[in-house]
Amino acid sequence: MKLSYQASYARQSDWHRNPNDYSADYWLADATLDVKGWKIGGGYEVLGADKGAALTSFQTPLGTNFKFQGWADKFLTTPANGVRDLYLGGGYGAKQVGALSAVTLQATWHRFESDRLGLHYGNEINLLASAKLHRTTAALRYAHYDAKAMATDTDKVWVQLDWAI
Repeated sequence: MKLSYQASYARQSDWHRNPNDYSADYWLADATLDVKGWKIGGGYEVLGADKGAALTSFQTPLGTNFKFQGWADKFLTTPANGVRDLYLGGGYGAKQVGALSAVTLQATWHRFESDRLGLHYGNEINLLASAKLHRTTAALRYAHYDAKAMATDTDKVWVQLDWAI
């Protein structure tokens, strides 16, 4: 049995000639329990907002939010009112299942809300299945975003094949 956890905090503010006078906080807390190939975990991530004006919320222009805030890509730029992401997930990984190796099944659910004003942006579910056969890895991903107060309902599917030399 293995317990992994993390906590992070950062503060972002205007600098030099930025026309926006702002400061916004970021924080994250999550934990994952791993027992014999089964994983379950959850967390809460906040990209804060200052006054609700455009580009005065915590931004990550050089980072990818695909991995962290849902695969439907609704939060590539943090909304003016910030975003709060409550997420729960679980999955199973096996070294070998018949001829397949590195078999993974995973599901993650997100509830997205604003940092200001208490808006419920929407919910998202992400599903992943992957396995390796010899030097080829196949993966199937699915994302479903159910919009409430931000963006539009979205479904995305990825089929990926990787071949190792």
